[in-house]
Amino acid sequence: SRCPKVTPIPYSHPSLVCISMAIPVVVLAITGDEIQFNVEPPIKIGTLKQHIFTTWVVPPECQQLLLGNQLLEPASDHVVDCPPDDTLVLTMLLSIEGQLASLKSESSWQTDKALRILGSFGSKFSRPVLGALQEHLNTCRRTEVAKTLRTMAELLQPGDEFAMTLANQYLHDTTSTGDMQAAAVTVLAKIMSEENTSAISLLSHCLTQSAVVRVAAVNALHVFAGNEQAVLAVRQHLDHPDFGSRYSAIQALQVLSEKGDEDVISDLCKCLIDKDPNVRFAADTALHHVTGHPHEEDTHHDLRGKWTRALRAC
Repeated sequence: SRCPKVTPIPYSHPSLVCISMAIPVVVLAITGDEIQFNVEPPIKIGTLKQHIFTTWVVPPECQQLLLGNQLLEPASDHVVDCPPDDTLVLTMLLSIEGQLASLKSESSWQTDKALRILGSFGSKFSRPVLGALQEHLNTCRRTEVAKTLRTMAELLQPGDEFAMTLANQYLHDTTSTGDMQAAAVTVLAKIMSEENTSAISLLSHCLTQSAVVRVAAVNALHVFAGNEQAVLAVRQHLDHPDFGSRYSAIQALQVLSEKGDEDVISDLCKCLIDKDPNVRFAADTALHHVTGHPHEEDTHHDLRGKWTRALRAC
């Protein structure tokens, strides 16, 4: 009789088992933190660093990985050997020296790239980066100050007293450029909270500075929406001699004021006869926001008359 047909069973060598199963990975930090995840072989450095970035928000360019006492190859496509016990235990070290060296480069492209990388750190490991950027401020070119301040703002947490002092320093320094002061306002905006009313007068004063500073101040004042002290401080600039300051004060009131605030509505109506057309139309836009009155398609040249009729009808 004929022998039955037998389907051969593929042979798997014991050393190749890790090819068909995920490998558990444990990563330790010198802070005592630990993360665990699984990776499908082949285990590449780039894959490991991306997992670390996802959890700890440490950019791959600033990670150094140790396997035991061995510093692993930094190339993202380098493959890590599968350990015999099928568990990969690594230690992550922070490495920002390369980025700090790039900050001293004459190439603005290299400097911008280093700042972008350093600014992408999460809060868990950001303190050493902030310290390094603070030192960089003392030695960097003036053209790099504003960029460095904005990078620091990305890393700051609310209530940082040192950052408050730093922002005040640049805002009150008469040699600071408008770009530096605007960056200082960005720092201030990052560390403020609704309870931090000490910053209100400072931000309100920024509405009287150069255009770039005024824009940053209006954006920063968003955190104080509905705050009566902030509204009162900004209203004082509605009759400022500079039309740009009046314009910015109106923009700030638009985001600060609660709907139906009669005092603000009264002040904005007075701005409808301002000698500057930009101020008049800014007041018109703000009034639509504060009163809730819908925008009309027709262009009104007599804005005061338009709002007199609209408010009378309410």
